[in-house]
Amino acid sequence: CEVGTTHWVQCNDTPVKFARFPVTGLVEGRSYIFRVRAVNKSGISRPSRVSEPVAAMDPADRARMRDNWQRVNTEIPVKSPRFALFDLAEGKSYLFRVRCCNSAGVGEPSEPTETITVGDKLGEQYVFRVRAVNAAGLSQFSPISEPVEVKAAIASPAPPYGITVLECVQDSMVLSWKQPTFIGGADITGYFVDYRQVVDGVPGKWHEANVKAVSDRAYRVRPWEVLHHPGVLQLKYQFQVRAANMAGVGIPSMPSDTFLCEEWTIAVREVRSDSLVLLWKPPVYQGRDPVNGFYVDIKEGDAPEEAWRGVNTKAAEKTYLKVFTWRTKEIVVQVDDDGVISLNFENSDLTPDSKFVWSKNYEEITDTSRLTIETKGSKSQMVFNSPGEDDVGVYSCLVTHTDGASSSYTLSEEDEGTYTFQLKDGKATNQSSLVLIGDGPHFIEGLSWEVGNMKKETSALWHKDGHQIKADEHLGFAEGVLKLEIAQALNLTCNISGNPVPEVTWLKNDREITSDEHCILKFESGKFASFTITGVNTSDSGKYSILVKNKFGTESGDFTVSVFIPEEAGAKKK
Repeated sequence: CEVGTTHWVQCNDTPVKFARFPVTGLVEGRSYIFRVRAVNKSGISRPSRVSEPVAAMDPADRARMRDNWQRVNTEIPVKSPRFALFDLAEGKSYLFRVRCCNSAGVGEPSEPTETITVGDKLGEQYVFRVRAVNAAGLSQFSPISEPVEVKAAIASPAPPYGITVLECVQDSMVLSWKQPTFIGGADITGYFVDYRQVVDGVPGKWHEANVKAVSDRAYRVRPWEVLHHPGVLQLKYQFQVRAANMAGVGIPSMPSDTFLCEEWTIAVREVRSDSLVLLWKPPVYQGRDPVNGFYVDIKEGDAPEEAWRGVNTKAAEKTYLKVFTWRTKEIVVQVDDDGVISLNFENSDLTPDSKFVWSKNYEEITDTSRLTIETKGSKSQMVFNSPGEDDVGVYSCLVTHTDGASSSYTLSEEDEGTYTFQLKDGKATNQSSLVLIGDGPHFIEGLSWEVGNMKKETSALWHKDGHQIKADEHLGFAEGVLKLEIAQALNLTCNISGNPVPEVTWLKNDREITSDEHCILKFESGKFASFTITGVNTSDSGKYSILVKNKFGTESGDFTVSVFIPEEAGAKKK
């Protein structure tokens, strides 16, 4: 009978006397099954059991097939006398052989099997019956079973993969892994986890983490070394996972990366009577989407669990947070007469091994191309070589080998400072300082200038950067005061983000503005758009807009600028 059909054909017309028979008329490449009937003077018997499928092929091709052997399990020998094969082509024929191995090496291969055609029995149905036997003989047949359909064979699952650590605490680690890509034709019933310690890069012996299979694809492992040596740090482990189904336990996965068993802790810095700074590491496992913020909770040490409360209402984007009742700054910022900005920290509780360690956003500063750090005795100073937007951030200084002496200062885009200018008349000189701080600017002290021998034809000239800016022919010396109105630099800034980088357009009264000496337009680093009016006057009043556009759309913002002179405004009210 040709495989895939139910039509049986008798091969010989007359009985043969020997237990062999050459069958002819077969089609090369097709597979056949056979059965035999015996005959005597009483008649013809029932057919024998059906043979295994046999592929009809040229003897030379069969010889070549026997020589074209491929290793199936190339990595790990199997210990049980069975093995599941995957990815075989249905309808194709194969030969198989087995080799044994021990500590002395690999033995010679066994004799090949008969030709086996994949999937030739699929879909066929069988019924079964059973007889019992004892010393008295055989029983009657049992009732015939329900038909049983031949389905694809099940096998033990392929190895899991993607082993990672979800959580690490003082005495255990929570693992997670992904389901095998091939489950063997039956549902996964559980997983078995093994672990081994890694010392100085050398893996140790594998140990079973669970005797009973776990059903979830996550498991808390408590290594023996951690349980029996609590408090020991820097223990490293590798893991492997095996999946199981009703066919058995599969081969183990490849060893995982080496994981350090350490607790996810919070470090404390800058402890004060009214504040402290918390630092932590991001979680090992971040879920389906990247972590985009953190919330910190707080409670008193002896308070119950329900006493926990949130510290920050807005998610912290960085892995640190300063917790305080009111803010104090122990790092002192200074701006000298040349406009040089520096951060200064002093601590007198030093030990011979103490060092000042400066950090930006709580990461130690290693690139000093933009900074100059100088430490003398109990004082350390960090100077900004050329301050810019790249220098904005939280700067902190930690003194090692102390009780945690540290402090921080947030350097924002509004740099504070003191600027000094001088007036000269011949050999006479006078000066005053202008402070930029808070709502500034403010003069530290009033600037006065006394001139004697005034004449009727005396005039006063004002200069800025060596250029005359105003001449007043009617000085009003009777009042004894000269006034100079300094027009104000209006600056508007918009923070922009977009991919691709958008185009920026500024409008006044719905008409586009171009950059010139009076109106300066800038777009820096693809995200800072600024609009500056130099020497603001009443003609600058109006409706202003900013348009931001890329291929995905357009956004806009509107604002109104009103410029007025206080004296004129007061006169209009009267």
